[in-house]
Amino acid sequence: MVDLATEAFNTNNFALAAEIYERNIAENGPKLDWYLGLADSLARNGDVMKAYFSYSRAFRLGRVTPENLKHLCTGLIKLMNSREGLIPAPKPDKYMDMFACWLCRGVLHDPVTIPCGHSCCRKCLEREKMRKCKKCGVLYYYPGVRTFKTNVLLLDTIKKRFPLDSDAVKFKALGNELFERGQFEEAITTYTQAFEYAPKDHRIYSNRSRAYAAIDRYQEALSDAEVAVQYKPDWPKGYFRKGTALMGLNRYEEAIMAFLQCLTLDPAVESAKKCLTQALHKVLSPLHLEAQKHGDLQRAVQNPLTAFMSSCASTAGSAKAKMGQSCLCMVQRVENKLQESLQKAESCAIGHDQEKVDSNVCDINTGISTDEAEPTSTDDAETNTKEHSTTVYEREVSCVPSGTCSSPTTRKRTCKNATSQTDEAPPKQARSEQEQQSTEKNASDTYCVEKDDFECSLCFRLFYLPVTTPCGHVFCRGCLDRVLDHNSNCPLCKFSLVEYLAERRQATTEAVESILQVYLPQDYEERKKIHEREVEEFTRMSRERQEVPIFVCTHAFPTVRCPLHVFEPHYRLMIRQCMESGTRQFGMCASVENTENFSRYGCILEIRDVQYFPDGRSAVDTIGRQRFYVLSHDKRDGYSIAHVEFLEDNKIDEGDKEEITQLHKTVYAEAQGWLTRLSQPIKEQIVNHFGTLPAKDVSLQWSPDGPSWIWWLVAVLPVDHRGKTAMLSMTSLKNRMRAVRHILQFVTRRTNVCARLR
Repeated sequence: MVDLATEAFNTNNFALAAEIYERNIAENGPKLDWYLGLADSLARNGDVMKAYFSYSRAFRLGRVTPENLKHLCTGLIKLMNSREGLIPAPKPDKYMDMFACWLCRGVLHDPVTIPCGHSCCRKCLEREKMRKCKKCGVLYYYPGVRTFKTNVLLLDTIKKRFPLDSDAVKFKALGNELFERGQFEEAITTYTQAFEYAPKDHRIYSNRSRAYAAIDRYQEALSDAEVAVQYKPDWPKGYFRKGTALMGLNRYEEAIMAFLQCLTLDPAVESAKKCLTQALHKVLSPLHLEAQKHGDLQRAVQNPLTAFMSSCASTAGSAKAKMGQSCLCMVQRVENKLQESLQKAESCAIGHDQEKVDSNVCDINTGISTDEAEPTSTDDAETNTKEHSTTVYEREVSCVPSGTCSSPTTRKRTCKNATSQTDEAPPKQARSEQEQQSTEKNASDTYCVEKDDFECSLCFRLFYLPVTTPCGHVFCRGCLDRVLDHNSNCPLCKFSLVEYLAERRQATTEAVESILQVYLPQDYEERKKIHEREVEEFTRMSRERQEVPIFVCTHAFPTVRCPLHVFEPHYRLMIRQCMESGTRQFGMCASVENTENFSRYGCILEIRDVQYFPDGRSAVDTIGRQRFYVLSHDKRDGYSIAHVEFLEDNKIDEGDKEEITQLHKTVYAEAQGWLTRLSQPIKEQIVNHFGTLPAKDVSLQWSPDGPSWIWWLVAVLPVDHRGKTAMLSMTSLKNRMRAVRHILQFVTRRTNVCARLR
């Protein structure tokens, strides 16, 4: 039975595995391994409440390690991810978001742009050691992070936008070095000095929290972690630091919540999973008898995690309903806690100068801190007494002073100006809106983007669809494509862009495009309109059949495949323009020997697929559509364009219909006979290049160019340049079939003569 349960679990049939374990326990009595298997199956099946109590019973039967709780960890993470809104979303800041790293959520330092177009700090990218973007999931194939060069444009822009940030980075780096050497007190002092240059940098709060935790000053570590979470509620590391501090304070239930929030944002943080299993192990471990005497057992039963687990136990109904209700109860409780925390966090006005706007907000500059204010009424006191808990979601989030932090034994104090602020100051919500508007206005006023910095060095116009090369330079995508048609090196530093050409992603650099849209909106819109007019003009000429781009190479015929190997720069440009405009069509005309002219008769080719080579060459799969006659031609962008007149076959007269129908059958049969007499290697070459012989058309004039098998024969038969040009010019189906029959008969006689001579 146990083997069946194990097999069911390994095949992800968790409900069946749980059922087998329950039956085995009922028939044979309790056993540690069986209860662990039952709890794992319930946790993976989504019934976290039942799994919680099964793990509790397992703890009473024997030794359970934190590693045994990994499936409970997985179940809780899945439960958190199933509900939206559990993590407070940060307020968007259009003046700052484009300068932020999407990994550390801080200002970009040594920015690099990966192939998907997103930019991040180099150290963040090196630390993650990932092969795909966590923001969009796109894979990239470069051999290592070191191949990514610094984005020169972003680096210069950030230096101008954040002149003090480099000093803060230096202090933070020095603090990290001191921490690695074990000099934790000195590291804390260095991190504190960094606040003079970046008072709102959540990464410095996180690093200082880690340093506090290293010397067992967990209360200060918790305060710093809470500030980091408040500044960046979508940053998983802030919740990890918070959970670590709570673990040090033996507040395991709150630590579980923090680690779950971290893993909800980033399920790949293995250290958070390990800490979560340790916290769950602490909560589920049975208390000693001595601890029960002091009332610890009662408080443990009343802790948040056990409370909302127990509240789900009375749910009635089917197993599926029980599972859904238990999940709902748990998540609802967590959601309420998070909403309360978010409301309280918003009431804490943490500004650049850290004004005292509440009685439990610390002053970063002076080091003065205040604890929770006393209730203003009896009702408030009763409410606070009933709802009081050790969980961080039911207490005010306080800021940390720059030099020191109040210890847990600090007596309660109130701000001297609390009453006056209540009477004179505007409401907090209104004030926060005013501050936000003021911040946005100041951000746009104090930093002015210089238009010259955002001009393409190839076209000398404002960037449009900016792309970043692996060497760190930014160009317009269209401009760079034109340059790479001629040379596979960067036009500025001559760095090889062979790998860039091989991937052909050319994703726009999101940060640069956002800067243009926010700081140069009018110039960007004007540049966009210019580009759209250029594309529209190219499309209009093609759609109205006024001008057609001409590829001078060989003969092409309607309905017949024409694979091309494109390597010349001007034709690479032509193919790209046809693809970008959406027409996907161009004309094919045969070249005239010993001249620069081309044949007056040609055929429109439609692009079906394009495969690029690492050096920029491409294999283009096309098929013929419609014949044309060139009325006049000219040059544009290095290739020919022509004003054309399209050709169609004449309608079949009733008197000739019977003769043409008989001729159609006869010529098709002769073509089949000729193909069967060919050698196998020649047949394979024909099939690989042109495909198989098409079937006879139901109607002779179903297409304006006549039956498709005739054009296939014209392409396959050994006919010279003048003969194929004559075939394209014919508008009489009867004359074309007669000409094809004469060619077939000539080729057949010649083949027979050669066979006799052998």
